[in-house]
Amino acid sequence: MRGLETVILSSSLAAWSVGVLAEIGVLRWNQTFELALYPLYTLAAFTGWFFGNVYVHRLKRECRPEGRRLDEIVLRIARSRLLFVLYLFGPPGWLYLVRSMARREQLEAMPLVPILTFGVYAALFSVPVLLRGSGARRRKFQLGGGGDD
Repeated sequence: MRGLETVILSSSLAAWSVGVLAEIGVLRWNQTFELALYPLYTLAAFTGWFFGNVYVHRLKRECRPEGRRLDEIVLRIARSRLLFVLYLFGPPGWLYLVRSMARREQLEAMPLVPILTFGVYAALFSVPVLLRGSGARRRKFQLGGGGDD
């Protein structure tokens, strides 16, 4: 794991831990944060899109055709799946942490917000992941001098 993945893993674990501790009542927030759904879903959309693109970029670096042995191929597949799990399930912890800071009345009035927020994150995370191999090959066009004379 590289430096970026270590930062994402540690901060996501901290966010998930604090969010869960706040949800079960061990940690008490001031709970004066006014939660608006539109900015929360916008943040989820941006976060999903961003981390989907970062995952695709990291996957391109990981999947270089260096090794041809079976154990190297299996190791590369295991790394790519580990990165997928990290980038899909790590950053929503930050969104859950933001939600846990809202007032108690808002939390009780909107019980499906964590599920819907993860759905928005996952949908926009999946767009660059699913489209990573569907791009058309780029062609080089030359102006002049390429005719059949």
